[in-house]
Amino acid sequence: MAIVYSYRSLKNFSLFTIAIYFFVYHYIYDNFLSDKRQAKTLAELENRLTDLGIQGRVDRLHPFKSLREAIDEGLRRGTKTLVAVGNDETFKKILDVAAGMGVTVGYVPLAPESAFAELLGIPLGVAACDILAARLTEKLDVGRVNGQYFLAAVSFDAKNVKLECEGRFRLELVAGGRVSIMNIAAVERDAPEHVANPFDGLLEAVLEPAAAGPRPFRGRAVPSVLPIKRVVARSPEAFSLYSDGRELKSQNAEIDLAKEKLKVIIGKSRLFAAMAGGG
Repeated sequence: MAIVYSYRSLKNFSLFTIAIYFFVYHYIYDNFLSDKRQAKTLAELENRLTDLGIQGRVDRLHPFKSLREAIDEGLRRGTKTLVAVGNDETFKKILDVAAGMGVTVGYVPLAPESAFAELLGIPLGVAACDILAARLTEKLDVGRVNGQYFLAAVSFDAKNVKLECEGRFRLELVAGGRVSIMNIAAVERDAPEHVANPFDGLLEAVLEPAAAGPRPFRGRAVPSVLPIKRVVARSPEAFSLYSDGRELKSQNAEIDLAKEKLKVIIGKSRLFAAMAGGG
């Protein structure tokens, strides 16, 4: 149901009231923020959120509380914006649950380093609150590996792994190497410097063969890039995959583009700024 306000009724609302009414915020604090050493940072964070008029409901992650239950309860109470407060693992936990729920997702990175902050153009620390308040958003593609969501990429060592692409053809890096199935970019330190388009309805398989020649003289092989929507990676034995940096083990890993999109609050310096989005 649409609600229309006249100027006369709106002029009595403060910016704070309008922000809370239209963008009901739900902040999920990671468990490590309960440490007393984080008290000063949290106080600064909450003061800044109040100054910007975007404070809201707060839940804290801990082993005895289900994240899904907390998010579901927030949705029943009108949550429109779900904010992960913590580190990249916090953001991934929110992604696992929130993708497909129709909420906008924000991120306040409070760790010394954050790959997702770099991807999304979000500054570390309390400065991220200004990105939340500016509310620049994009609807991004999301990938899945064995049913679990990822936003950035899935990477794995290609040794003894065969790829079945789109159910139509097979690939194998016979001499080994590395495969990254990217939605945006791989987050591992040794990942190829390639950025995929997270708006085009495709994933990109970046195939990097092992470099030839004696080890001291090896350069980095030039990768090949293959646009795909679905690939199955199979191996005779379970192998390690890194989904947004998180290690998984599988013998048959199905990687595909999810039907859902994720609406994310981003900064102007996001890694994919040059690519056209859907808003």
